[in-house]
Amino acid sequence: MVANNQVEGISTSTPTIGSVLTYSGTLGNFVGGTSGTFGIANGAVTNAMLANSTISGISLGSNLNSLSNDGATLTGTSYNGSASVSNWAINLAHGNSWTALQQFTNATSTLFTAGNIYDSGLTSGDCVQASTAGLLVNTSGACGSVTSVALSGGTTGLTVTGSPITTSGTLTLGGTLGIGNGGTGATSLSSGLSSASSVLHNVINPSFTELGTTTTNTITGTTTIPLEIAYGETWNYAQCSVQPNGATLDVDFYYHANNTTHILPFIIASSTAGKITFTSNNVPTNLATTSVDVGTPTGSPTSIACTVNITN
Repeated sequence: MVANNQVEGISTSTPTIGSVLTYSGTLGNFVGGTSGTFGIANGAVTNAMLANSTISGISLGSNLNSLSNDGATLTGTSYNGSASVSNWAINLAHGNSWTALQQFTNATSTLFTAGNIYDSGLTSGDCVQASTAGLLVNTSGACGSVTSVALSGGTTGLTVTGSPITTSGTLTLGGTLGIGNGGTGATSLSSGLSSASSVLHNVINPSFTELGTTTTNTITGTTTIPLEIAYGETWNYAQCSVQPNGATLDVDFYYHANNTTHILPFIIASSTAGKITFTSNNVPTNLATTSVDVGTPTGSPTSIACTVNITN
C-alpha cells in the first residue's frame, strides 16, 4: 500500500494522474511482484498508455498493412495480421513467365494433361524440336507440313490420274513413255521395235565383219548377212576393208519392203579402206529388213569389215 509516499518501504513521488511515478530505495515485494522484480497487474497498461509505440510503423491495436497478390501469378486471401491464412499458391491457370530453367523432376504425364507447352517466343507455324534429351527449343522457323501431294507426267508422255491427294488416295500412271525419257513412244510391239531401233542407231551405225571358213580360212562363194530392222533412217555411205592385201569382194546392200527388193549402189571392197556414198534407194522403209551380200572373191580374202553411216 501507499502511505506517506511510501510503497512497501520504498520512497516514491506523489502519484497523480498522468504523472511519472519515481522511486528511491531498494525494490522489494511490489504489487503483483516478487522480491527483486517489478510487477504490473494484468490489464494495467492500456494501448493509450503506449501511444508512441508501433509495429512496422503501425500503431498498436491497428491491423497491419495488407499482404496481397495480383491474382495472376499468385492466388490466396490477403493477410493483415488479423487472422491466419493458408491458401496461397502459384496460379497455374495463368500464363506465367519464367526467367530461369524450371525443372519438374517428379512430374508425370498425368500432371500435364493439356498437351501444350507455351513459349511466348513462338509464332504461328514455328517448329519446336528437341536439341538435347528432354530440352525443347524453338527453331524460329517452320518444320514443314504437307497438305497436298500432286504428280504430273510433264513431258514424259505419261498421264496421271488421282492427283492431287489431299488426305489419302492412289496415283495411277498411264500413257506412253516417250523416247527422250527412256521409252519407245509406241503403243504396239512393232512400232516400239522401230522406235527402239531408231534410238539405238542414233548411237551405233550398222556394221558387220565376215571371216573365212574354218577349213580354207578364206571367203568363198556368196554370203548373206542380216543387218537391222529399218525405221525410216537415211543411209549415207559405207566404208569397207578386205584382208589380205590384193584381195577383193563384191558388197551389195539391200532391203526388202512390200515384197520388193531395193538394192543400194554396188561396192567392190579391197584391202584399201574405201568409202562409197549412197545416192539411191538409201532410205529403207520403216520395218524393212536390211541385209548385205558378200561374194565374188578375188585374191583369197580372209576377212571383210564394213560400217554404214546413217542419220534419222
